[in-house]
Amino acid sequence: MKTMMSLLSMTLVCLLISCTKEHTHTIKVEEEPLLDYAQGISAHIPEEFKLYYDVADLEEMDEVAKGNFSYGPTLRSAHEIFIEPGSTNALADAISSAGPGDKIIFKAGLHVQEGTVVINKRVHIIGEEGAILQCSGFPLGLIPPLDITPAIQIENADHSIIEGLHLTTTEASHPLAIFILNSRKVRIINNQLDNFQFGLIVQNGDKARIYFNTINANPTWTTGEIPLAEGIVIINGDLISIVGNSINSSVLGIFTGGIGGVSMGNKTFGNAYGQILCRVPPGFQLPSGEIIGAEKSSERWLVKHNESSGNFNAGFLVIDGANRCLLVSNQASDNGMYDIELAGVSQRFGFETPPSFNNRVYTTPQMIVKDCGDDNRVLGGILIDNNEDPCF
Repeated sequence: MKTMMSLLSMTLVCLLISCTKEHTHTIKVEEEPLLDYAQGISAHIPEEFKLYYDVADLEEMDEVAKGNFSYGPTLRSAHEIFIEPGSTNALADAISSAGPGDKIIFKAGLHVQEGTVVINKRVHIIGEEGAILQCSGFPLGLIPPLDITPAIQIENADHSIIEGLHLTTTEASHPLAIFILNSRKVRIINNQLDNFQFGLIVQNGDKARIYFNTINANPTWTTGEIPLAEGIVIINGDLISIVGNSINSSVLGIFTGGIGGVSMGNKTFGNAYGQILCRVPPGFQLPSGEIIGAEKSSERWLVKHNESSGNFNAGFLVIDGANRCLLVSNQASDNGMYDIELAGVSQRFGFETPPSFNNRVYTTPQMIVKDCGDDNRVLGGILIDNNEDPCF
């Protein structure tokens, strides 16, 4: 298929212009108190969304937001394995020798890794402040379907944690930093991912917690050297929470499928699209040769207290059948076309996508909103006139 990747790269330069701002709504939406992580996040989740979570899930999300990154009680057998600075390919051996729940700690300094390391058991990987894991050993992903060749793959390893690690690469673009595969309740917390074509991809990773990471994507898609760069990609996974991350220089900052997720307190800037509620198309290939894509479009996602500014196209895009999502108390400005777009039937990615529907947007008066979908509800903002600026 002609993927969204190549078409986006060719057309984004044309999308830097602003659209006519017409039809200001007079409805005022009261702003809620600012998100305070010290108080947790569950208080900011409406009751209708809390229904999808167990009480224990909400308590866990609050604990992570407050800075308690460990998962549950420490196992009696758990112990610490230290990787000293200057290490080469030491992580695989550390995982092999680790018991369930053990902590693997990268000491401050430079560490080198070639090829993929697979986490196949519950472990807690920690990077001390100043610990850098420099990754190499993979070709650049240029032609779809793109091979998923990660630096770290978490596979069948429920409850594993990666915390405080700085991953980078010496190559023009390492395809993927972290891949979650068939693993529930994984925590990716407070990491920095630099210069990767993809920061984090989730495939069958229900209840993943992705908090407080900084993703500086490889920006060479703007010059056509690579077709695509993405920050966080949820292919398949329900009840995922994406909180407090900062993502820049990608085509798609946060790209979600799945049901009942929470996107809260994230900052996306300098991307093509800041956050996109969508259905990830079948454009990724596993080592087995299987090509994967999202089973469902984004459904019942809560997008709240995020900031998405200075993106080439839209701050928030709801497209490809995304439905029953709630966007509220977000901030957006200085985006190339719209702050929030609810798309109708569209061909912009090289294949037809169905309209968004039954979504709700509550926003402040100054935000620019375009609604081409079905039965969406928009309160507040500056609504674009679709007759003057046709849907596409």
